[in-house]
Parts: sequence; C-alpha cells; structure tokens
Amino acid sequence: MRSGVDASKEHLFLPSVGQTFPSLSDAYQFYNLYSWEVGFSIRSERNQNGKEHINMKQWNCQRSGKPRKSTKHSTTMCGCPARMRVLRNKNGEYYVSIFVAEHNHELVESCDEKRHLHSHQSIDQATKDMVRYLRENNVSLSKVRCIMGSVNGSMDNLTYSKKRLKTLCSKIAADLLANDMQKTFQSFIRMRDEDPNFVYSFQMDRKCRIRALMWSSGNSRRMYSHFGDAVTFDTTYRTNIYNMPFGMFVGVNNHFQSVIYAGVLLTSESTKSFKWAFKAFVKMMGGKAPVTMLTDQCAAMGAAIREVLQGTVHRWCKWHVLKKLLETLGHLFNNQDFQDEFNKVVNHMLTKEEFEKGWRALVAKYNLGKNPEITRAFEARSMWAKAWFTNDYCARMTSTQRSESANNVLKNFVPRNSPLNLFVQQHNKLVSEQEKADHEEEKNTKQRVIKLTFGWPIEGHAAKIYTSKAYHLFLEELHKSTAYLLVRSTEGSIFKVVHNQSERREKWSKVIFEVSVDEQSSVYSCECGLYNHFGILCCHTLLVMVQTGVGEIPDAHIMKR
Repeated sequence: MRSGVDASKEHLFLPSVGQTFPSLSDAYQFYNLYSWEVGFSIRSERNQNGKEHINMKQWNCQRSGKPRKSTKHSTTMCGCPARMRVLRNKNGEYYVSIFVAEHNHELVESCDEKRHLHSHQSIDQATKDMVRYLRENNVSLSKVRCIMGSVNGSMDNLTYSKKRLKTLCSKIAADLLANDMQKTFQSFIRMRDEDPNFVYSFQMDRKCRIRALMWSSGNSRRMYSHFGDAVTFDTTYRTNIYNMPFGMFVGVNNHFQSVIYAGVLLTSESTKSFKWAFKAFVKMMGGKAPVTMLTDQCAAMGAAIREVLQGTVHRWCKWHVLKKLLETLGHLFNNQDFQDEFNKVVNHMLTKEEFEKGWRALVAKYNLGKNPEITRAFEARSMWAKAWFTNDYCARMTSTQRSESANNVLKNFVPRNSPLNLFVQQHNKLVSEQEKADHEEEKNTKQRVIKLTFGWPIEGHAAKIYTSKAYHLFLEELHKSTAYLLVRSTEGSIFKVVHNQSERREKWSKVIFEVSVDEQSSVYSCECGLYNHFGILCCHTLLVMVQTGVGEIPDAHIMKR
C-alpha cells in the first residue's frame, strides 16, 4: 500500500518473483487485486500438497488453457500464459516463484465491465450469512438482491451479479438439504436444551424411514393444559420438499387468539396415520384429549377420531361445507338478498328448530330442493350447523379457519420446498411470534382503563374478571339484551325472554327464550346454549340477571380458562 504513493508506478499491486506472503489467502488476494487493476480474472489451477500443508499453489488467467476438440459451445479459453505460482518456504510463508504478466487477449478497462469478471464477484462471509438468513426466512431472490443493494448504498455498489447470487442461494439450499433428517433431530435436541418441556415423537417403518414426526413446545403444552378443550386440526399445508402433509393442532386462548399446540408431519392421510397422530398428541398433552375437535370432511380423519378419541365430540369445519355449496350456488351468491338470507340461516340461528325452518324456507324460496349439495349439507347438519354446537364447547369456533390461518401465516415463514430441518425451525418461529402476541395482550389487559358503557354493576364485575377480548364479547351480549323484555313465568325459577320487535322478525325466527335458574347453585340455563358453546353468558341470561338485581357474574358461569 505504501508503494501506492509512488505515482511513477503503473500498478499499485504488482507481483514480483521472490515476493513473500504470510499465507495462501494473502497471496491470492494480492494477485486478484492486481488482476482487477490490469483487467482480467483469475482461477486456481494447480496444487501440490504436503503431509500437513500445501507446498505449491498456482493461479492462472481465467482464459488460460484450450478447449477440447469435442467442445461445440462457445468458450473464453484462448491459451493465455499469464499466471502466478507460489511455493512454501521453511518459515511457513509463501514466495512467488513464477510470475508471467503477459496476456494474449484484450484486457477489460472499465470498472463496470470488471465487476462481471468471475474472480471479482466476491461475496464476503458477512454477506453470505445475511443472504442465508433472508432465504431461510422466505425472502425471494429478487428481494434479497434489492435488500443487499440498500445495505450497500445502491445496486451499483454490489460486487456480484444476480447469477452469482443465485448460485450462492442454490448452494445454501443444498447445504440445508444435506443430512436433513440428522439436522432435524439436532434441532429438536437443541430446542429441548433451551426448553426442557419441549417434546417430540416420531414413527418409523420397517426400513427405519420416518413415517411421521410430531413436536410441541413447553409453552404450547402449558397453554393446552388451560385452553385445550376445543381444538381444530387441518392437513392442507404441503410446502416441504418431501410433499408431506403437515397438520397443526390449533386452539384459542383466553384472549381469543390462535394457539398452536403441536405440529405433525405425515407421509399419508390414512386412518392409520391419523390414529398415530391423535394418540401421540394426547400423550404429549399429558393424556388430556380435546373436548371438541373440528376437522374437514376427511373420512379417514373421522374414523381415526371415533377410534382413538372416543370421548371427543367431532364436528366438521363449516367453511369446507359452505365452500362446496358456493361452488354449486355461485350464481345465487351474486344476489345480495340470497346472501343475506343464507348468512342468517347459517351463522345466526341459535336453535335446531330455527335452523331447520329457516333452511327449508330458503330452499323453497329459491327452488333448491333438487340440488344434491344442498340435500347433502342438510342431511349432515348435525356435523356442522351452529345450532348443533350449542352444548359442545368450541370457544366460538365452527370451522378450522384458525388452523388454515396459521397455515397461511406459516407460508410467510417457510420457503417453498424447504427441507425438514428448516421447516421445523421456521415453525418454531411462528410459535414464538404467537407467544409474544399473547404476552402483549396480557400486558394490554392489565394496563387497560375501562369506561363502562351501561354503568350496571354486572358490567363492572365483567371488566374486572375478563380479558379485554372476552369483556368486549360480553359487552356485545349485554347490548343485545336491550332488545328483549323479561316475562316471569308462573314457575318462579323460569323466565321468558321475549324480543321486543317480534313482529319484524322472520316467521321462522325464534323470539321467545326460556331461562331457568337454580337459585341454590346460582346456575342459569338458557335454551339457546350460547354459554356452553363459547363460555360467555348469552343476552337472554344477562337480561334476567340485570332485571333481577344480580350484580356479579356467578362463579358457576366464570369459565376457568
């Protein structure tokens, strides 16, 4: 570098025979800097290895050598003689033994052209690490290049081409895929070291190949112990390199946020595979099976639930059922009146009688009696319609959309065709993000200052005992209660709640609900069954409580979750 101040020198970096370098890396860097000044690219040509060290190393001009006679494609080889050879001395240093400066071809002059010479498209280790991190987090190649351009001030400052970056990304992908299963289990071991309550389970076939793989974090298992009464399970996600179905057991916490309890990779969607998955899941969760499980209409899944989870109520995802109807009735869904009526029947009917009357009225009005999908959906109504969920706790879930939503979020974390070890690591990041969201909501609940809407004592009590989300759901029901009138029946423990605009409701809509009260245990029971369905008192029960002077929600109706 000191010689650079000598303006009489043509080149700042000019090798000379006898010049020494502390290491081969230093020798390479010096010769490569010289090649940049002059305008050519270099490549490694020859090595001579000793027992412990490389004794000789030679670098040639990139255009050295001659193409084979059989080569049909164009080539840059022209037999250029330029080269530098170094030998190792007894002190462990390397000295230049041969240096040939002459070239037999035109040299590159402009910096813009020099950037495209192979040996000058250098990617340092810090850049490689950053590219690996971005690719592992599902950032596309074009976006990676833009990000690196921003980091370096502009795209013009990048020292490598898009092709070189693509080659690096391919190498990163190959590195991740190498010894994939071994790396996956190493990830599990590392996760267990960091989280002693982390667990995993796997199933192998007779040839010792992995057939299924399931894992769950300590926090996920703890959350399940509190909120594992209602679970959705879905296996539509397949972006790992082996095209294995991936299923997630998902539930809802006390903030009504999605919680991933466990992930499972399967080789098939057979009854046998699902039986293993459900058994392994219950075992991971300390032997506690879900009260209710929501899935799609997969027959193999249903058979496995009936056999393994005999005490669990199985329901179908309403969204999947309605999707088939939408495909059949697409023309009708363009009619806003039909949309509104269909939505009322499917999403707002509280009783079986209401649903059946409303459904039949809709079918008759739009002449759908001969539609096979309509018939099938109605015949299977006990598996998906809201009215049949009233006594089954579902945390207000009637579809697997929480699982599907988690799957969609996971797609943002995991690159397409990712190896298992990366898939597991990125899935773990998604679980961590959910944990952070839970902690944030806990903080918000503790720091909130609530201004009461109605000023009733029971509203103030709800504000103290419920999380923010649960309180707002409670408030919705409290607001609905103002649309009803209370009529005490001849039996003192039974109340009739009547809608105050009964004449404006549809003919099939239920306008009178009975609420019974056990005064000794302070247990209220409404025929709408909403409390049993998602743990918040219904508007009918709240009207009875407010009108009879109940100032606090009874302990029997504070769901411990």
